[in-house]
Amino acid sequence: MQVPGNASTANLLHSLEIAIGADSFRLIGEFGSSFDAFGFCIIGRERYLFSISTHAGELPHGNYEFQISITDETLENGKIVLLECVDAERFLVIVKEVISGNIS
Repeated sequence: MQVPGNASTANLLHSLEIAIGADSFRLIGEFGSSFDAFGFCIIGRERYLFSISTHAGELPHGNYEFQISITDETLENGKIVLLECVDAERFLVIVKEVISGNIS
């Protein structure tokens, strides 16, 4: 059964694959029709865990809660460095900024 928000997050995941390349990141955990959220790390920037959610479709269509947290062995482990409600365009801008090192 497809959960509310799944189609929107599936489209966002596809947009991410097109924008940065499917080989540029790896999903953390599963993603399928029973999920409205996904997490990923960017290859070469593994310090950061990215997560996206529609809160079971409760956010307006095309809007997502986007969180970036630190997931390394430093004292900052678990620290949330970004928590923002975004659309697909803003999401991709932020991801590209992290890749380029503008957000570190």
